[in-house]
Amino acid sequence: MGLDGLPHALSCLPDDDEPSFLFARGLFASFLSAGIGAAVTNPLELVKVRWQVTPESMRTATNMSGFASEIVAKEGVMRGISVNFMAIGVSAIGRVGLYPTVRDVFVGARGGDVAKPTPGDMFISGLLAGAIGYFIATPVFAQKTIIQAEAGLVDPKSGLLTTGAKAGSAPTSPNGWIAGMAAVAKKDGIGGWFKGSGPLVVRGATLSAGNQLGYDGFKTATSGVLPEGTRAADLRSHTSSLMQQILASIMGALGSTVCATPADVVTTRYLAEPGKFASPIACATTIMSQEGLGFPFLKEAGFYRGSTALFVKLAPLYMLSLPLNEGLRSMLGLSS
Repeated sequence: MGLDGLPHALSCLPDDDEPSFLFARGLFASFLSAGIGAAVTNPLELVKVRWQVTPESMRTATNMSGFASEIVAKEGVMRGISVNFMAIGVSAIGRVGLYPTVRDVFVGARGGDVAKPTPGDMFISGLLAGAIGYFIATPVFAQKTIIQAEAGLVDPKSGLLTTGAKAGSAPTSPNGWIAGMAAVAKKDGIGGWFKGSGPLVVRGATLSAGNQLGYDGFKTATSGVLPEGTRAADLRSHTSSLMQQILASIMGALGSTVCATPADVVTTRYLAEPGKFASPIACATTIMSQEGLGFPFLKEAGFYRGSTALFVKLAPLYMLSLPLNEGLRSMLGLSS
């Protein structure tokens, strides 16, 4: 089914105003919009992951653009697109879909006005919603990271990778992410799916917190300044303009990059090289001792290695998926 048939498909969902149906529609909108955004921006995610896990000694390119050009020329950049769709989509059920509910419950619990959440409310609510979403998505994210970190050409005779950071070794999941998850469950049980969930949950929580602080915060701050859509009697039930949504998406990407790059680096390294580090803390300690802290955009080393790549990946992802989510919510009869 093409995107032209999406409005009709959405209209076929149960026409019920019961809270449970409305809640489910919101989760569906967040999953679909984020999944589509992840599929479109998959090349950027692949380059980011490969840049983070490929040692400088194995790179012939001295900068990221040259590195990306080499990957495109030799291997292509669509590897892992289906698992990326699923991983980002599932995580967005928490990060985006649960966020309004978590925010309103949190504000109400502290006795605040749900129509006027503070930046702290947005940050903490994003932190909680992101942690939930990324914990649920851990099994799929682990496979996504492995598949994209190992992306490269495979020798048909030996079955070994001939390019990439893992050149000379066999792919960990040669038969795809579903088979990879099945292999993990067979070896380590269901608990094996959630190995490494700690750094991933921290990454997801900080990414979501920065995203919501930037996105929701920008829309709130520019309310009445930038053009908006119609506003109902309920102050939280309004339709923001596309201009607001796009600018807010950029601010959300900036917030996510600053907050989440350290956890993103640790998560990528830890999941991409199973068994190399005794724990996520050991991985973080190694990065700090060998490369230092780093600084976003200005000193891309240590915990901020790949910060520019993360922002370049997140900005178009958010600019596509967040306005799309709001559009889907509107089509489903939900507020922004």
